[in-house]
Amino acid sequence: MALFRCNKCGHIREVGNDYIGKSVKCPKCKQITPIYDTLSFVKALIQKHIAQNKELEQLRQISAKEDAKDIQAVESVTVEEIDIHNT
Repeated sequence: MALFRCNKCGHIREVGNDYIGKSVKCPKCKQITPIYDTLSFVKALIQKHIAQNKELEQLRQISAKEDAKDIQAVESVTVEEIDIHNT
């Protein structure tokens, strides 16, 4: 089976393999959309998912480092350094 997925409205459904490579109108929004081989589409989707997971992990590591720096900055301030009259 081939896969129809509209890039505009997200409508998705399976169609016959004889539609692979053709472009058809979406039944919901009428946007012209190509029909993909299901295996090719799923492979591309998995690659995007893996790339986004890597990016998310990198952002988490950056955030953790920044949080650690903020905690160290707060811990380095002593009570004597705080001017309660200048708030």
